[in-house]
Amino acid sequence: MSYYNCFDCKKISPLLGDMIDQCPLCHCFNGEAITEKQFSKKLVNGEYPSISAGMDASESEVILEETETLIRQFRSVQLATLNAQGNPEASYAPYIRRSGCYYIFISGLASHTANILQHPALSLFFIQNEAEAKNVFSRQRLTLECVANVVSMESDQRNKILDAFSEVHGATVDLLRSLPDFQLFELTVKRGNYVKGFGQAFTMEGEGLKHVRKQQKEAPASNTNRLSPNRVIS
Repeated sequence: MSYYNCFDCKKISPLLGDMIDQCPLCHCFNGEAITEKQFSKKLVNGEYPSISAGMDASESEVILEETETLIRQFRSVQLATLNAQGNPEASYAPYIRRSGCYYIFISGLASHTANILQHPALSLFFIQNEAEAKNVFSRQRLTLECVANVVSMESDQRNKILDAFSEVHGATVDLLRSLPDFQLFELTVKRGNYVKGFGQAFTMEGEGLKHVRKQQKEAPASNTNRLSPNRVIS
């Protein structure tokens, strides 16, 4: 997919058909056509500090506020990790946030700890409480793609973070700090995916995930090997 970066209306919009030299929104010719790869690279490099694909700054702020509200509802987060066989495992852990990073303090005896040590890439998942959702099929949800690093037991940072853990999660943390197998991980977020509802999905990138763009629906690719919807697998 290609996009048009309009210098007049300050928006980036998906290009449709053969129209590559005109803004689909304001129909001016003052802009540039860019590929999706170029667009993503510019976002990550901070070259579009206040605009998002097909959205203005105020619309982006609404999405950022919604995701922040969702995150703040929970003191624990669901984890998606890969085990040694490459199979996905779902689990959870209490967390805290500091300076844009997430921290989890987990037992070395837990399978997700071994998974993270072997496969540092993992996802965090926040999802709206089912009882609060208007429709169980469209619960608000946020996936954060992260990379994990172990915080050294000898570092000053470890003590500061665990002190903060105690403030948030109580005296249990003080007990866990005395156990030799517990490890502290710093999770650096690389990318976010927020689903607000039906047909409302957003990609969040760049510093602080502040660059928001609405995902565009694309026609599914033809696949002659695709199973018939009526086929029963026994």
